[in-house]
Amino acid sequence: MLKNRTGKIILGGIIIIALLPFLFVFNLNSRKKPEMVFPMELIDVAYDSCFSPNGDGIKDKMNLSAHFKGKPNKKVYAFLFIKTNAQFIRLLIGSAPFSQSGEATISLTWDGENWKKQLVSDGTYQLRLYYFNFPSLFNMHKHGADRAFKKVLKQLEKTHKHRIIKKWQGEVVVDTVAPQLMITTPEDNIETTETVIETTGTVEGEDKLTINNEEIPLENNEFSFTLNLEPGENTFTYILEDCAGNRDTQTRTITRIVDQAPPVITINSPEDGTGYKDLPIHVSASYEDSGSGINQNTVKVSLNGSDITSGLTISDSGVSGEISNEELLKDGTNTLVVEVSDNAGNPGSASVYFDYEKIQEEDQTIIYGRGFEAGTQSPLSGAIITSSGKESQTNSEGYWSLVFGTGGTYKIKITKDGYTDVFRKIYLETGKEGVVDDAYLTLKDTKTTPIGPDGGTHSNSDGSVEVIIPQGALNEVKDIQTTRLSSSKALPGDLNETDNLEYPISFLFCADFGPDDITFNTPVTIRVQNTWGFEPEFEIPYAYWDKEQYKWVPVNGMAKVDAQGEWIEAEVTHFTPWDINMASGVAYGGPPSFSTNDGDCPVCEIGSTVNIHSGTLINNFSVPGMKLRGGDTGISFVYNSKTSYPSQFIRIINFYDQNLLLTPDYTSFKIASPLASGGSSGAGVAYLPKFFFRSHQQKYGSASLLIRGDYPGGRFVKTGHQ
Repeated sequence: MLKNRTGKIILGGIIIIALLPFLFVFNLNSRKKPEMVFPMELIDVAYDSCFSPNGDGIKDKMNLSAHFKGKPNKKVYAFLFIKTNAQFIRLLIGSAPFSQSGEATISLTWDGENWKKQLVSDGTYQLRLYYFNFPSLFNMHKHGADRAFKKVLKQLEKTHKHRIIKKWQGEVVVDTVAPQLMITTPEDNIETTETVIETTGTVEGEDKLTINNEEIPLENNEFSFTLNLEPGENTFTYILEDCAGNRDTQTRTITRIVDQAPPVITINSPEDGTGYKDLPIHVSASYEDSGSGINQNTVKVSLNGSDITSGLTISDSGVSGEISNEELLKDGTNTLVVEVSDNAGNPGSASVYFDYEKIQEEDQTIIYGRGFEAGTQSPLSGAIITSSGKESQTNSEGYWSLVFGTGGTYKIKITKDGYTDVFRKIYLETGKEGVVDDAYLTLKDTKTTPIGPDGGTHSNSDGSVEVIIPQGALNEVKDIQTTRLSSSKALPGDLNETDNLEYPISFLFCADFGPDDITFNTPVTIRVQNTWGFEPEFEIPYAYWDKEQYKWVPVNGMAKVDAQGEWIEAEVTHFTPWDINMASGVAYGGPPSFSTNDGDCPVCEIGSTVNIHSGTLINNFSVPGMKLRGGDTGISFVYNSKTSYPSQFIRIINFYDQNLLLTPDYTSFKIASPLASGGSSGAGVAYLPKFFFRSHQQKYGSASLLIRGDYPGGRFVKTGHQ
C-alpha cells in the first residue's frame, strides 16, 4: 500500500502490486505448471438460499460451506463475491487446510450488510465463489479486500479463464417480510367437553407450519388438522415460517372440561300430584347443565310411555307445549317423564305423576273451527284459540278444536302475533259438537306513525285510511297503526252480531286501529277514501267491535261524506276495530219484498252429510212448490248460512213436470251478509248469495236444489219468483 506525501492511500499502488502475482502465475502457466498449483475438486456447496437479517435470531445470516477434495497438508482458498444487478455488494474470503484424507471445508457467513456496513434491501443476490490453491493471491487480498473487490474480481475472472482459478455460482434471497397466518377455527379461549377439536385456516407467504413443533401439511394455502385435547387447559402454538426464517406466531388456548354431572331438570307443568279434568294440559319443563351444556338432540318427553316430543317446542333451556289428545291419557294416574343429556353424555331424567278425570263420552262438548290468512285465503297455522280457560292452536291446515265437559255459551278468541284478532261465539248443549265460522286473520299493516300530545296524522300503507289526532288527545307518544280489513270474512265478528238489528247489514268498510284499547282525551277523526261514489254530506251508520260483549256497538252519530265527496269521516274516542256500514235494504231503497208464495224452506238436517276435516257439506233442500206464470219469468233461490259459504252448485232435480226447463242465468257465491235475504249487487258492495234461474215456458213445476258448500250445514231462508 502506497501513500503520497499528504498521507492519502494511493489505490493504484495496490493494483500494481496485486497484478504481479497474476502475471506471474499466468506466465508460469504458459510455460509449465507451477509448483504451487496442485489438483483439487469442489465436492459441493451448502448454503442458506434465503435469510432475514432482521435481528430476531432466526436465520439472521446466510451460512455457506464449500467442501473440497485435494492434496493432504495443502490449503484451499476462496473468495465469495456478492452482487445484484451488476452492483457489487460484498466480498468474503476464507481458507482451509486439507486433512490427511484430502478433505477441506471453507465456511463463510454473510450478515446482510454491504461493504459500507449497511443492511441491504430485500431481493435476490448473485453469489460467485472463486477457489484456488496458491497462497500468494489470498495473502495479497485478505486485508482490505472489500474496498478493491471490483478489481480483485476482474483479476480472478481473467485467471479463471486460464483455469488456474475455478468458479461456482449461486444466488440468495434476502427477505424480511413475515408470512401471514389466518386461523379460522378454533377461537381462542374456549371450553369444550370433546376430546379432540378441528383446527382450520389459511396461510400466505409460507414455507412450513408447525403446531407445537409438529409440522402440519398444507394444501392450496389451507390447512386442516385434528388437535388432541387433554383434560384441563391446552395451549397450542402455531408457527408459520418462510424460507428466510420470518415467522407469524399465534396461540390458541382450549380448556377441556371433564363433566360427570347430569343436567338438572325441573318439570313445572303438569304439577306433581295435581288432578286435571280438562284439555289441553300444559307441558312445561326447564333444564340446565353448568358443565358441558345441554344437548338439545337428546330431549325426550314421554307420557305414559308414549313419546310426545315431536309435538312440543324444544329450546336450549326447556321444553313446552300441551297435551290435547285424550287417548294418550289414563283415567286416573298418569306419568310424564322428561329426559335430556349434556354434551358430555351424562343423562338426566325427571318425572311427575298427575291424575286425569276423563270426560264421559256422552258429556264431551266439542267446538271445531279453522283459521285462514285473509290476504292469501290459505290456512293459517300457529294461531292461538282461547275460550273459558282452555287453549288450542291451529295445525298446518288451519284446523283447531276445544273440548269441554259441559254445554253453554262459549266466547272464543283467535289470535296470532302480527295479525288482527278474530272473535267467535257459540252455544252448545252438553255432549254436542259445533263448528264456528272460519276465522280470517289479516296481517297487520307494518306502517306506524309516532304521535304525541301535539297531535298529528297517520295514514295506512296505501293511503286509503287516515287517522287525524288533534292536539291534547294523547298524553304521551303512541305508535299509531291502521290495518284495513279487505272483506266481511276478515271482520272480528259477524257483521250482524248486534242489538236491535232492523235490516241485514252490507259490508262497506272496516279497519283495525292500534295500539289496542287507547282512550283519547278528545275525539279523533278516522276517514276512508270515498271510492263508492257517495254524494257529499251523505250519512252512513258506523259502529265499533266490543271485545268483551263480542258484538258490534252502533254509535249515536253518523259517518259523513265530506263536502268535496273525497272522504267518509267519523269521530271515535278509543281504538278498536271500527266499521262504516249500512243496512242492505236502506242502501238500495228500502227493505226487500217477496211474492205471496214466499216461504222458509225446512231445515233438512236428516240425510245431510258433512266431513268435518275436509270441510265438505252435502245437503238436500226441498223448495216449496210455486207457479211459474206465463211469459219470461224466473225463480230466485237465496241461500243463507251463518257458518257456510256455498262453493259449488250441483244440480236441480225431481221435476214434477219433465218438460219444465230451468237454466241458471247466473250464480253468485260471494256473501254480503249471513242474514242477507234479497237485493242485488252494486258498485262497491259484495254480491248476495243468490242462485237465479229463468224459464221460457208456460209451465208449472217445483224442484229440489242440491248445493255443496263448506262445513257445516245451512238453510234457505227465502224463496221467491219474479
